[in-house]
Amino acid sequence: MLKANAYGHGDIEIALALRNEGAKCFGVALVEEGVRLREHIPDASLLVFQPFADLHSARAVVANRLTPVLSSWDSIRALESAAGADSAQTEIHLKFNTGMARLGFAPSEAEKLAAYFRSSHRSLIVRGICTHLFAGEDALHGDGHTHVQLKLFSEIFEHFKSNEICGHVLNSSACLARFLGPDNLVLKHWGARPGLSLYGVKAPVTGLNAEAISRYEKIDLRPVMRVISKVVHAQRLANGDTVSYGGRYQVKRESTIGVVPIGYADGYMRRLSSKANMSCRGRLVPVAGTVCMDFTMIDMTAANASVGDEVVVLGAQNADGQTAMISAQELADLAGTNAYEILTNFSARVPRVYV
Repeated sequence: MLKANAYGHGDIEIALALRNEGAKCFGVALVEEGVRLREHIPDASLLVFQPFADLHSARAVVANRLTPVLSSWDSIRALESAAGADSAQTEIHLKFNTGMARLGFAPSEAEKLAAYFRSSHRSLIVRGICTHLFAGEDALHGDGHTHVQLKLFSEIFEHFKSNEICGHVLNSSACLARFLGPDNLVLKHWGARPGLSLYGVKAPVTGLNAEAISRYEKIDLRPVMRVISKVVHAQRLANGDTVSYGGRYQVKRESTIGVVPIGYADGYMRRLSSKANMSCRGRLVPVAGTVCMDFTMIDMTAANASVGDEVVVLGAQNADGQTAMISAQELADLAGTNAYEILTNFSARVPRVYV
């Protein structure tokens, strides 16, 4: 999945890297995302999950050879109108709602849809069907939400059963669950749409026994993104001095406060004020006071740092014989959100450098 600029990492660069590793099919949310990627990966299959019912979007899908994941009859009619009498069929996937209640046809429409697309004169051809797991982390629970969804999806799939039609369901958590539970037949045969774990953030899996927990902990996913900055200003403060807006942070000793040029306009959340750490010289140093639009202050007294020193906002730092690590999940826990939001929040103002 490459939606939201590849989870903040850079969709074109990630697509090219994955294609070089053999990936042939990519997913995005918006038609615009698909059009942008088509210029760079002309030979790939590009699935677009955004629903549409207007002719303008449908024509863009056909013109750019995108594969829409359709969730409504309105989208079907718009796409058929855009495809017209073109002899080349437009490939599509169909999405069904099995519990997420966001997008997708009702399961009761599966038989009608299957019959509709079996007609030989159709300009659209179904290549896949899918659904969206809303609690993929419970995939190993025999009576969990995921098993209920997959049971319903299996019934839907029976109407489309064909060697030329694939069923894709598994998200990052369910992919890991299938790896940890290889004998789980409910998960075994479905296709996957990896997202979060593709970028090195280990998705949660619940219901593990002791052996599976040990295996889960040994799964070594390395984060793709590392956000770094540097100290651009430093000053000494006396005991009792306050830092940043509102004066809510007060130093308890003579301290060295550094200014880091990253703020909430760059995607570093204001909710991390006086909660999170950054790392400097291989040491964790606390965020001091309110995160500003363009700057964040850190108390770098213990690190003995100075202007020009590297600061790691997200990721690992090895310096002065020490190692410090700040994960997306750690920041998410502090901000009361999830790792997805942490990664996708970093704005275009933050330069991406690929190594």
